Amino acid sequence: MDKIDFAMIASNTGREYKIRAINSEIERVGIQNVAISDCLVNTDRDGLFVMRMMHEHYRNNRDLRYRIKVRSDLWGNPVKPGSNLEWKFHRKVRDPFGKKFTQNQIMEYRRRGEMRQIEIWHDAIVDDSGCINVGFEDAAILLSERGIHYESKQPITRMPEHSRAVSYDSYDKDTRKAVGTQHFWLYEEVPMSANQDAPSLPARKKYSDK
Repeated sequence: MDKIDFAMIASNTGREYKIRAINSEIERVGIQNVAISDCLVNTDRDGLFVMRMMHEHYRNNRDLRYRIKVRSDLWGNPVKPGSNLEWKFHRKVRDPFGKKFTQNQIMEYRRRGEMRQIEIWHDAIVDDSGCINVGFEDAAILLSERGIHYESKQPITRMPEHSRAVSYDSYDKDTRKAVGTQHFWLYEEVPMSANQDAPSLPARKKYSDK
């Protein structure tokens, strides 16, 4: 498939020239064929600039979707078709009255095991191909935080393949003990051009206070 020419984009000097070059490349390959993974591994060649322009397009076209292959769950176990996969989309900055959360308030939520009350979580159903179907923002989060590149199979994330380092949501809520080794190389983008006819189930948004 045709790919964005990041070297050409980076060779342009000046914001206006870069914008023109990016728009020309997106039009040439088709926005549905611009791989987020390619943008994330080309941050030194204006990959994030391309991402910002794609995000603007996505805000005006919510039908733009991405297929992400799930290599395993958080603990390294295989996922099954029909499994419900969750990820943290965003942490709220302000309370319902518009007042910004303080660090002390956040620490209190963490100590009580109630962080989900100030977090926004999304989820999606794994299809028969072991993939989920998500929007641009969710795909960017999954790939940047726990992704590998679809061709090189090298990590996009800066995290190791797996680690016993744990955070508050890595603990069993009843025993408060570490429950295992977290895995980070979990998600692999499926190029749109290779799977245009593959069935998938849509992602769902969830505002969770579990």
